[in-house]
This record gives sequence, structure tokens and C-alpha cells, in this order.
Amino acid sequence: MKALVLILAILTALPGPAPAQQTPAVFRAGTEQVIVPVTVRDSQGRLAEKLEAADFRLYEDRVEQKIASVASDPATLSVVILIDSGVSRPTGDRVRATFPSLAEAVGEFDEAAVLAFSTVVRNVVSFTSNKEQLHAGLQKITMGADYTLAGETMTSPVPRINGWPVGGAPSGPARASQGAPAPKNIDDAVMEAVRQLEPREAWRRKVILLITDGYNAPRNQVSETDVVAALRKSAIQVYPIGLDGAKITLGSSALPRYARASGGEMFPALRKTTLEPLYNQALEQARYQYVLTYTPRRQPTLAPGFRAIQVKVKAPGYTVIARDGYIPETAQP
Repeated sequence: MKALVLILAILTALPGPAPAQQTPAVFRAGTEQVIVPVTVRDSQGRLAEKLEAADFRLYEDRVEQKIASVASDPATLSVVILIDSGVSRPTGDRVRATFPSLAEAVGEFDEAAVLAFSTVVRNVVSFTSNKEQLHAGLQKITMGADYTLAGETMTSPVPRINGWPVGGAPSGPARASQGAPAPKNIDDAVMEAVRQLEPREAWRRKVILLITDGYNAPRNQVSETDVVAALRKSAIQVYPIGLDGAKITLGSSALPRYARASGGEMFPALRKTTLEPLYNQALEQARYQYVLTYTPRRQPTLAPGFRAIQVKVKAPGYTVIARDGYIPETAQP
């Protein structure tokens, strides 16, 4: 009997089986395998279903690759909601009215953090799956002026002389109160969102939902090139929602470039009625992507650094959205 008790005690003390882990459904660029999330729409603009490996063609540096697998299981998201608080006052009022819809767009099993930025970036809500916390945090953001509420500052303010940012036009509450858009540090804000997303669990699909008018200050602490390189080395996708559309139409905004580099998509929002549905559209698009896996066919003359990716669907009438390439972890930009 004593021997039986001893055996049971030993078995009880042994660690149980590790919980099952989801297969990472994210972009990964290593020495053996590349994983690329892809959005596919049909001719009606709907997300395409039931595509298989044979339906795709994938190229790396113009060399066709053999697709090892295609998965289409919905992903659990880790989202940074990145809000431009320095928009014009009318735009700010319009965005604030959509905050309830923004919080509800986050799925039950997703997690989300909220950052607000103008010339500095502040942490409003840390990663949570609690909708009430998201609602409450969003309501604390003052729109249409520099974000001045209590919160942890993530970046330093732009250097100023006599109240003007060095190398740029005046910004902050003075310009915002007149209804004019002010330049903000968008590059710094996106880079901070990347830093916060990188350590999240690998099995989550990592997304930045960037809500901004696109007016970027001429001098950020990091450059647009730095941010693009960071996105190309990561599994993070940027979905910018462009308010008002002025900078985007002129083609001087970094927003579409961030989307292309990461495999996200740019969404213009001209009115409140067009803004609210975009929250769900962007996050649902990120959730329901095809994930293509391949092992690169290396060429003897292939230079290190950026490697271009192109994904096509063989049948006509489909629109494909994927990142424009990647930088392997061992390579330099």
C-alpha cells in the first residue's frame, strides 16, 4: 500500500502535458520558411473563399516559388488602435462619435491597446480584451488638440523654438482650435506601436489600426524609411484609415506606403457614416486572410536585404493584397 501511495504521489507531482498552441498564422522570414498572409477579394469586392494552393502563384524577386501550404483559418488578433488626437476640431468631433463602434469592432478573443498621438505618443489603454476598459479609455482622449490628458508619454516632444517645432509649421492646440490640421509625428507613433506589438504572442495576428488625417511633421525622431524597414522585418500589418483625404489624395502621405510594406490596406473615410463600418472591415479583413507558406528558392546571385514578393490568383477577376516584400532577420535593410 505504501508503495502504491508513493507511486501516486510521484505521478501527481509530474508536470502535465503542455497546452496546445495555435499554429502561428503570421508572416515569418527565416532561413527555412516564409509565411505570408494574403487578402483576396472577388469581382464583387467580397472576401474570396475556398481557394487552394493551386489557385495561387507566388514570386520572390521575380522567381516563382513552390507554395507548400495554404491555410484560411480565422486568426486571433492583437491590435494597437493608434489615434491621431491632433486632427482639426470638426474631424475630431466626428471621430469621437464613432468610438463606441471602434471598441465593439475588437473581437471577443482579441486583445487591443490604445495609443493617442500628436507630437508625442501616449499610452491610453494597455492590452486588454475587456470592452469596458476600451470604451472608458477611448472616452478620455481629447480630439482636435494636442493630447494632454494624464498618461504615460512614449516619445519625446519635437524640439521647439518660440513655440514652433524645429523644421516645421506651428502645431498643437493653437492651430487645431482654428480648425486647421496640424502636422503630427506619425512615423514615431507607428514605430511605438510596432515596439508594443512585437513581444505579443506569435500565434496572434498583429495589427495596427491607424486613424489619422495623414499630416506628418517634417521631422520625427525616426524616419519613414526606418518604420518601413521595421515592418518588413516583422509580422505586423498596418491598416490606415485616412480622415478627410487631403494628404492622401496629394500622394504625399506615408500611410499607403505603410500599408503596402506590411500587407495591410489603406481605407479613406470622408464622413462619419463611412468611418464606422471601416473599423469592422479592416479587422475582419485581417482576421480572415489566406496564409501562404513557402521555402524560398535561393539564387546564387541573390543579394542580401529586401526581397520582393508578388502574389497572384490564377483565375481572373480577383484582387490580391499582400506585403510587397520582406527583410530576413539576418539581413540588413
